[in-house]
Amino acid sequence: APVLKFLPRSVLQGVFFYMGIASLTGNNLFDRLFLWLIWEPKNYPQYSYIQHLPIKRVHLYTFVQLICLAILHGLKEIKETSVVFPFFMASLALIRKALVYIFSPEELKWLDSYPEDEEEEM
Repeated sequence: APVLKFLPRSVLQGVFFYMGIASLTGNNLFDRLFLWLIWEPKNYPQYSYIQHLPIKRVHLYTFVQLICLAILHGLKEIKETSVVFPFFMASLALIRKALVYIFSPEELKWLDSYPEDEEEEM
C-alpha cells in the first residue's frame, strides 16, 4: 500500500470506476433493470427467464429487489439508522423466504438462479 501514494488519485478512481461498470454486465439485477428502458417487448434480450415468465412477474421481482437495495442504501447513508444495517442484511434471507408467498417456486427458479443453472435446464 505505500506504493499507492505515488499514483494520482484520479487514476485510482478511474480504475475502480471501470471495475464497477465492468461488473454490471452479467448481473441479473442490472440486466432486469435495463429491461425497464426497453419499451418494445420484441426488442428484449433473449434471456431464459424472459422466455419462460410473463414480463410483469419479472418486473415485480426486480422491483422488490430494487426496494430492498434502496432500503439498504438508505440505512447505510443515514447516520442514525446505520446501526440497523446488519440486522436488515440478515433479514434479507427472511425476505427471500417470504417471496414464496408472492412468486411460485417455478418463477423463483427462473428469476433467482445462477445463469449456469438455467443453461443446464435447457
